[in-house]
Amino acid sequence: MNEIETIVCQLLQCKRGDLYLNKDRVAPTGQEWNRLERILEKRVQGAPLQYLLGETEFFGIRLCLKPGVLIPRPETETLVSETLQSIQASGKTSARILDIGTGSGNIAIACAVSEVLKEAEIYAVDISPIALKQAKLNARLNGVAGRIKFLKSDLFSCFKKTKQQFDFIVSNPPYIADDEFETLPLDVQAEPRLALLAQAGGFYFYRSIEQGSRTHLVSGGYLFLEIGHDQAPELRKIFSDSSVWQESKIVKDLCGRDRVVIIRKK
Repeated sequence: MNEIETIVCQLLQCKRGDLYLNKDRVAPTGQEWNRLERILEKRVQGAPLQYLLGETEFFGIRLCLKPGVLIPRPETETLVSETLQSIQASGKTSARILDIGTGSGNIAIACAVSEVLKEAEIYAVDISPIALKQAKLNARLNGVAGRIKFLKSDLFSCFKKTKQQFDFIVSNPPYIADDEFETLPLDVQAEPRLALLAQAGGFYFYRSIEQGSRTHLVSGGYLFLEIGHDQAPELRKIFSDSSVWQESKIVKDLCGRDRVVIIRKK
C-alpha cells in the first residue's frame, strides 16, 4: 500500500480492497476527514508516518509507537530471522537470550512469539524509560509480557554485579555517526537521537558490546548485530581478537546490503 492508502485504512479500520470495492461502506465521516487532513499536514512537515498512526507492523506482529521510541525498520527483520534460524540450528531453544537496546521491544517480542523460542528465557534492556514503557506495553499487546524481563540498563550495566551470562546476545544498537545526522531524512531526524547516533564514527556501541560480551556471553555463545551497510570491515576489526572470537559471518538484507554480523565466542 502507498502512504495515503495506509493512513486511510488505519483511520477507517478497513482493508485496502474496501477503499475501491466498498466505497459506500467505508465513506469517511466529517470528523474522519478532519483527522486525515491533520495527519497529512504533519506528514508533509516531516513527521514519521508510524508516529502519526501510532503503530507499525514488524515481523508479523503489531507494535504501538509514539515519539521518543525508535521506529522498527524492515531490514531489522533480517536480524530477527538470522537469530531465530541460528538458535534453532544450535538446538539451544531453551537458552537465555539478551536483547540490548530493545526500543519498542520489537526484537525481543518477535523472538518471544516464535515457536522456536517458547522455552527461552528472554531479557531486554534499554537506557530510555520511554522506550521501556512502550516495550512493556507492546509485550502485553502481543501476549508475551510474562516471557520477557525488561530492565533499565546502559548496555550490560545492570548485570555487572551478578556477571550474568547469556547464550545469545542480539542488538540493533545506534550506529549512525554524529556528523551524519543532518543528512538524514526529516522523518528520521524526528526519531530519538539516543537510539540513532553513536560516537567514534558510529562504532562506539559495537566496541562497548564487544567488551561486555567477553564477560556476559557464554563460551560458544553467539552475538547477532545489525550493522550499517558499509560497516562490516570495521566490525571485523573490532572482533578480531582470535583468543576470544572464533568466527564471524556477514548476512545481507533483502536489498543485497550487508546488514547483520554473526560472531561466535570461543
